[in-house]
Amino acid sequence: MTDKTESNDAESSAGAHRTRRVLHDVRGLLSPAVLMADKLTTHPDPQVRDAAECILNAVEQAVGRLKDLVPQPEPG
Repeated sequence: MTDKTESNDAESSAGAHRTRRVLHDVRGLLSPAVLMADKLTTHPDPQVRDAAECILNAVEQAVGRLKDLVPQPEPG
């Protein structure tokens, strides 16, 4: 491996680590909202339940998009 290739690999690895850390931090920040929305899914008012489901779906989609940014390790 050349020094340039090793440097690119190190930069890529560092970038992946930063992305994973941001994903972890964002999930932690969203955790209280998810817990409250989950609790509200059992609320007697159907509008509140629907709103809670909407929140849960939005958070799930956001986290899914963030996960797509994390590079997957190559097999082997």
